[in-house]
Amino acid sequence: MNKNKSPFKNQEKRLYYQYLGFMNSVNLFSQNIIGIKHFSFEKEPISYEEFQSFQSFSIEVQLPLGKRVERFFEFYIEQHNNYKMVKKNIQINHNKVTIGEFDFFIEEQSTQQIIHLELVYKFYIYKEHEDEIKRYHGPNRHDNLEDKLHKLKTRQFPLLYNPHAKKALEEIKRSKVTQRLCFLGNVFLEKKTNTNFEVINKKAITGTYLTFNSFLNEETYQNKHYFIPQKEDWLIDEKYADFWYDYEKTIQKIEKYFERNISLLIWIKNNDGFERVFILASK
Repeated sequence: MNKNKSPFKNQEKRLYYQYLGFMNSVNLFSQNIIGIKHFSFEKEPISYEEFQSFQSFSIEVQLPLGKRVERFFEFYIEQHNNYKMVKKNIQINHNKVTIGEFDFFIEEQSTQQIIHLELVYKFYIYKEHEDEIKRYHGPNRHDNLEDKLHKLKTRQFPLLYNPHAKKALEEIKRSKVTQRLCFLGNVFLEKKTNTNFEVINKKAITGTYLTFNSFLNEETYQNKHYFIPQKEDWLIDEKYADFWYDYEKTIQKIEKYFERNISLLIWIKNNDGFERVFILASK
């Protein structure tokens, strides 16, 4: 790629495109999970000019995707008329050991209700299993949905009632706090997967996955064009990409990722639109 060539149609809008992608994300679940109600934020439209006008909003260039999403949520709350940020990123320590951390405490202005909210944003690969919760794994197999829900249920939400949290939350009446989960997700299926989703929101199914061998051997991929987003750009809508590789160049790029044993997300441009596909580094 030409070093002076921006990967997006307007590089200056890259952060704005990421924010729009965050705002268009959906709840991973079709129902409340682990006994906690889901927090649904209203998708309020915002122009690039409005986004630029908020001088308080800034993000470090190298901020990882998870922390980036937290900043986007913060920004959303700060600009929303019905919410007020009370506390954020509160570590609870005991004997110099961190025993947990709260993501956010926000106040719903219309009801004066204080909400402890945990925010999660995940990309999952679907693998067949009789238990639906055990079907979802991170693309590099470093995490999975079952473990994440267990941690939320046994550590994150009970932390509100931990005696060691009392001092950090002394200005908040813990008995009056309600707890909410905002679990946003993207699920990638193997092609031709035919299954029922009882827990997962079907709108969270955003693409497919395949092995590198399949990508090399299936003719359907050879005459298309590809974009390889950096991880912080996984949020962005494919339509904003401006520089697309041919098949041969894409293979070279994938091989470099695989030298580090990293699965990668690619966007595919077809005559009739776009596809999102994970190429897995290992089965």
